[in-house]
Amino acid sequence: MAQRVAAYIIIREVFRMFASQLPQMNEEFFKLIVEASPFGMLLVDREGQIIFANSAVESVFGYSRHELAGLIIEVLVPEASRSLHVKHRERLTNQRTCSSER
Repeated sequence: MAQRVAAYIIIREVFRMFASQLPQMNEEFFKLIVEASPFGMLLVDREGQIIFANSAVESVFGYSRHELAGLIIEVLVPEASRSLHVKHRERLTNQRTCSSER
């Protein structure tokens, strides 16, 4: 469990770093980097819809990345924690929006 949390934190920071560069980066190049990762990675839009999943996600969640595309991220969260996850996601989205507007 600790390894997954550490991997999540590293992945989150890598996404933050790349997110600031996305307008300048070629989308295909970004996808190649994410695809090369041995860690399952998902890209989610502001509404929580999964817009990209690398192939490593398949072994983590048991769904193909094509099955995940378009779903809301909370389908991967245990049912008892979904409403809390939505609140966390919305708070995170609002923080990013506020900080990017400055």
